[in-house]
Amino acid sequence: MTRDLVKHVYIFLLLFVAPALHAQGIAPIITEYGHGKANGSFTVTNNFLEPVSVVIQEFSFSVNPDSKSTILPLDPRIHIELDSMSARIGAKQQHEFSYKVKCDSLPCWGTFNASISGAHVSNGVGLVMIVPHTFYICQDKQTGCRDRIRHDVFHLDK
Repeated sequence: MTRDLVKHVYIFLLLFVAPALHAQGIAPIITEYGHGKANGSFTVTNNFLEPVSVVIQEFSFSVNPDSKSTILPLDPRIHIELDSMSARIGAKQQHEFSYKVKCDSLPCWGTFNASISGAHVSNGVGLVMIVPHTFYICQDKQTGCRDRIRHDVFHLDK
């Protein structure tokens, strides 16, 4: 790509796509659980004026020493029960996804990626956004579970 084309693509992303990304959300982004199991939920919000479709996919991930993460297929030692794998969310509405996670060995961690599609930015370009909800499960207490995994497993500073 030429510099001018890259510049125009960047400006397009800033003007049209970035504001649309703020219109969608997932909460909470990160959860920590103790006592070896997780019973949780996350909520996907649609702030657009049109309905969107959401599809949930489960993944594991690793983090390298430079703090860059790599998405991996779900570790077979992680067992997930998700109340639904997809939803249609109306304009200005939200949908809660509930889950249970059990792990054969601890600590364990993973992510639910919510692929949101069906919305369009002001110039008609269709969007697909992927927003993550990440969980960390430790044997003992939940407080600091993420930091302990980042330090002990991924060898990153707290």
